[in-house]
Amino acid sequence: MNNFRIYCVNLEKEVVRRKRVEKLLKNDNLEEKTIFFKAICKDDIDESFMKKNGFGTFPDLFNPEIDRPWYKRGVNIGEIGCAASHYFCWLDFYNSNFDYAVFMEDDNFWEDKGRLKSEIEEFINFHKKDPSVDMLYFGRTRPDHASEKHCNEQNYSEKYLLADYSYNTHCYMLTKRGVEKIMSQKPMRKAMPLDEMLSSMFMDDHPHKKINEAFESCLKVVAIKNDKKDEDDHKHLGFCFQTMDDGMSLTDISESEVYET
Repeated sequence: MNNFRIYCVNLEKEVVRRKRVEKLLKNDNLEEKTIFFKAICKDDIDESFMKKNGFGTFPDLFNPEIDRPWYKRGVNIGEIGCAASHYFCWLDFYNSNFDYAVFMEDDNFWEDKGRLKSEIEEFINFHKKDPSVDMLYFGRTRPDHASEKHCNEQNYSEKYLLADYSYNTHCYMLTKRGVEKIMSQKPMRKAMPLDEMLSSMFMDDHPHKKINEAFESCLKVVAIKNDKKDEDDHKHLGFCFQTMDDGMSLTDISESEVYET
């Protein structure tokens, strides 16, 4: 199965992160399938960058009714960089001849050798039988403010759940149809935290009403069920997780100021 590509978003300064994930990819015989994308860092982002690329920021992130720190401010520069990095990877996939692509960040981790490769191949086989699915989460977290309804996800198959409100974009997979749906909405004209952007494209009852209205809910998204050993963990979902090993620094998102035009 050679009709997929892997994009790994990596800040150039993050050498430790890159070496760590390179080892994981090599263990799964996926290194030749992988492109390391030079992530957009906070120093790259200014008014000229935004205008050149036709980007804008979502103006209504501030929402004091929801008790989350990122709703108490506007979109910050690190969030723009994260979303832009994934966007440029989406764009490359959109213009490619590949049918599928995996998008990961350099803090992504999976435990079992060969697991990621086997899960990619299994999803491709699944999608050939059910081409209605647009996206698969290999790993995610459930937001602390998710409602009971959002937590009661329905089985989609023996392997997958029909995804509801989800955070984290450290490892997910898109079909070509899925990326076409995303790109058709010109997402970076309303740059916002990436996990909110994607969630708003597959749920029609996002708790933040303005985010709910920002994009059309058009994606059909599934997520891998927890392994049996993790079945009681209702927050960290899937088999891919974020890690913070020695030598890895905090992301730009955690150290950024709100973007001001």
